[in-house]
Amino acid sequence: KQWRVLNKAEPVSLSAWECISESYGPNVLSTIRVRTKSRSVGAPLLQTLAMSFLHFLGYYIGEGHAEDRYIIISTGDAVVVDEIIHVAKECGMSFHYRPGTYDYQLGSTVWADVISSWCGTHARAKRLPPFWASLSDAQRGALLRAYFSADGTVEENAVTASPVSRQLAYELAYALLSLGVTARRRKRTARVP
Repeated sequence: KQWRVLNKAEPVSLSAWECISESYGPNVLSTIRVRTKSRSVGAPLLQTLAMSFLHFLGYYIGEGHAEDRYIIISTGDAVVVDEIIHVAKECGMSFHYRPGTYDYQLGSTVWADVISSWCGTHARAKRLPPFWASLSDAQRGALLRAYFSADGTVEENAVTASPVSRQLAYELAYALLSLGVTARRRKRTARVP
């Protein structure tokens, strides 16, 4: 069974996996993929935090939401679209443009679950991923740059964002401060026409 799991990607229960990982040690973790029972496509157990993946997370936090089986990111920027498609392919997600919109649907039950648990499913629940404070300055900068390119604006002497999530607003302020950027938070009310 262990050989089939490690060499033929045979599915295994979590309890069986614990036994295998204890026997083989941490080196084997980089070869394992997590998947649902019904799908052969999954996600790596360990995800490399490449700059493109961090950009992807930033775009998701700024302009995305998750459902049970897919993620949607809205953008009209061709460079962002190319990067989203690149990451989707690397991660084994299917992707589909929704005609007549700016929406790109990325299909993967595993990734929808992982990213929504890290960053929230919708605007009011958005947050930075739980490991944001452990990122290097360059990685944190990449994540924030993507977020602000998706959900920010450049004003006279400031770069601004209007997150609906209170938690995200506080985390953005702390993350910017950790990079030496002074941030302030203020409540803004919007007029509905």
